[in-house]
Amino acid sequence: RRQENLSGGGTSSGLMSFASRGEVLQPVVHLTPGSGGGQVLAVSDRGMDFQPHATLISFSVVNAAGPGAATFSASTTINVDPYKVPINPPQPNGFDDLDDGDARFSATVYQVGNTLYAVHAIDVNDLAAVRWYKIDATTLAVVQSGTITNSELDLFYPSIAANAAGLVVIGCNGCSSNTFVSSFAFVGETINGVTTFSDPILLKSGTASYRDLTGVVSRWGDYSATSLDPADPNRFWTIQMVPVGTTTWTTQITELIVNRPRLSIATTPGNVTITWPSAASGFQLQTAAPLTAAPAWSTVSQTPATNSGQISVTLPASAAGEFFRLIQQPQ
Repeated sequence: RRQENLSGGGTSSGLMSFASRGEVLQPVVHLTPGSGGGQVLAVSDRGMDFQPHATLISFSVVNAAGPGAATFSASTTINVDPYKVPINPPQPNGFDDLDDGDARFSATVYQVGNTLYAVHAIDVNDLAAVRWYKIDATTLAVVQSGTITNSELDLFYPSIAANAAGLVVIGCNGCSSNTFVSSFAFVGETINGVTTFSDPILLKSGTASYRDLTGVVSRWGDYSATSLDPADPNRFWTIQMVPVGTTTWTTQITELIVNRPRLSIATTPGNVTITWPSAASGFQLQTAAPLTAAPAWSTVSQTPATNSGQISVTLPASAAGEFFRLIQQPQ
């Protein structure tokens, strides 16, 4: 443990203690201009002992702008629900050596307003799952946390981002003995201070079971990133790896529009024209008639037309009445 002044004016912390600073440090990203910042968040233990751990650790970089050397604040221990390292998940071809990482924060921790958003992979009943946190940036109290599980999928290498309206997106990988490693997303909505998440949204299906032939285990990369579009707070981008061959993977980049676009309907004699913004080109128009407790939605077969920033479909008017909706379709 040492501190050095570098010739360029920077400061090196030297070696730090896992026990006091945590494992695999993640600087908090705060994109608001002039927001300051300097906080760091980490798990107290990556869980490689396969035992439960129940604390996070946070500290701050002090005097980062100078003059003089930067220092670190004292560490704060944050008590959370117990977490364990996720187990290696199965794949369809019987491969059971996929390494889905450990319990570290492997993706960016974001600050939005006074809230820190963080996510990591844990084990729940021998399935890899996603644990997320909303933490008060000032007091470091846990505002809310939750665990996303799926009885049919192991979920691993998650990343998270949020906007000021309380909309949250988590991107991750998922697989099972029946599902190749694929890219998924969960969209969260905050109502009265409580955030709840959707069912998994399939973004891109993998096409093969992955195996790294160079080692004992098949290391799956911790390459997951989710971020808010700087030009539109209702658009998120998420990036994950997806296998396209036994030893080959590709990168899936997905844009998610979390504020569902509105449909506009205009009538002419004998026809109905449904219109929505062209920014929602990844959505699919569906119809149902009549609208019951469990409507039978079907995809509109007519090809949409795009003009002046709008997508439109013209259909014959139905005497019985019809209902329409947009759903986001997997890529």
